[in-house]
Amino acid sequence: DLPQADREIDARDGQFGRDESEIAFELKHPGAEANKIRHLPQRPTILATMSANCQLNIYDLEKAVNENMENPLYTLDAHTQEGYGLNWHPQREGQLFSAAFDGCICAWDIGSLKSHQLWSIEKAHSGKSIGDLAFAPKRNNFFGTVGDDRQILLWDERILSSKKPCIQISSAHSDDINCIAFPPIDTNALDFLFTTGSADGTIKLWDCRFPKSELYHVQRPKDVVTLVWAPFETAVIAAAGADRRVAVYNFDSIHKPSSDQIPDQDLARFESEDSPTNADTPELLLEYAGHTDKLNDVSWNLSEEMLGASVATDNSLQIWWVSNEVYEDDFDDSYSFFASLLKDKANHDNTEAPQPKRPKLSTH
Repeated sequence: DLPQADREIDARDGQFGRDESEIAFELKHPGAEANKIRHLPQRPTILATMSANCQLNIYDLEKAVNENMENPLYTLDAHTQEGYGLNWHPQREGQLFSAAFDGCICAWDIGSLKSHQLWSIEKAHSGKSIGDLAFAPKRNNFFGTVGDDRQILLWDERILSSKKPCIQISSAHSDDINCIAFPPIDTNALDFLFTTGSADGTIKLWDCRFPKSELYHVQRPKDVVTLVWAPFETAVIAAAGADRRVAVYNFDSIHKPSSDQIPDQDLARFESEDSPTNADTPELLLEYAGHTDKLNDVSWNLSEEMLGASVATDNSLQIWWVSNEVYEDDFDDSYSFFASLLKDKANHDNTEAPQPKRPKLSTH
């Protein structure tokens, strides 16, 4: 059991962190290790994995348990190289999207557990490796990809016949881009926001209506491998990667002071810094440092606020949570960073948002 929030814990004496779990059932993963695993949102017992041998594997946990079926229901030959871009469509049940190091994006229909490929785009990122693929949950046809070409590509499925993205952000980072994430909460303030993480160690917050530059960025010590917005709080996001830590940010705590609030001796330092350090980053809520090697993935619990889990190449799954005492005082109900930032951006950026070209409707 998880300890109570008001209980003091010293992990050095083994009070917490011991492996007391039991394996209920094992699934066989043929060919190679699993790079990514995702469950179907509408049917959580349906799993998809992306394998290091370039294949996608589909599992049904109910059949696995009830019929002792350890092997996948079927395997999809999707790519010629391995990858990590794997996501189910958040609204269309059974549609699975994948993107890999071969530079190809594929869409599959797993409806009724009879799979077929819907479409594919080759050399989407100029032939470079694609690091991740993610959907904008509120926009049914909108998804984004990132890759080793350091580009962010935002796609509209309604105009995929052109094989071109509707929005292209070049030189978005100074190194390979590993991950992209859209906020899952259905709020107008977050309609156009998303984040990206890169091998250059930066996490960037973007508004796709104004793609000339990021809204804000923070610096991590090493590669950022994964980003996950919290399902319970609009401003909370978890980041993890090569520094062996999970960093939890509250972007509503980004309060840039005006120059008259900064002492003269500190003004030059403040204006010259590209990004704040961990010591003076107001949006950094906490860092969890339980792993001993590079992290691969992070997930938030959909039912328990601030309860998360992470996996790493140290072959461990760790479950952790942020107590109410840590984060409740960090939120200021009288100020919304997102609202003020978006308003300021709209007032000062004369660039109009790129609009996808829609097919002409017949007048007959």
